[in-house]
Amino acid sequence: MYYVIQKIYDNQLKHYVSYKVPKFIAAPNNTNIIFEFSIDGKTKRKWAPKKDIILLTDNIQHYKKVLNSLENIKSKNLKNIDDAKANLDNSISDFSKEINDEFENILQDEAFSLLKKS
Repeated sequence: MYYVIQKIYDNQLKHYVSYKVPKFIAAPNNTNIIFEFSIDGKTKRKWAPKKDIILLTDNIQHYKKVLNSLENIKSKNLKNIDDAKANLDNSISDFSKEINDEFENILQDEAFSLLKKS
């Protein structure tokens, strides 16, 4: 069995996928790797650019070590992102309340309102 960690680009919060395959085909002069596996008894192939393969190994211990390292980095940073989002939401809420309070103060100031005079 071979273990793969592959870069992905379509999600800012998920930078890689990991999977295992029983067979792969790679040629030195080709820019892709073909991973071959079976689903419901049918052989399927998945092409992946070599440049996107972070790890391709048959050593499960090394695979797990690398994957754990990536997962630790991900979990630490996702917590920081969640905290930043919560902080941003609070800041937006505070801004909205403050600006609406100021709108009310302006509307209540009858001395300068042309709408109140007409």
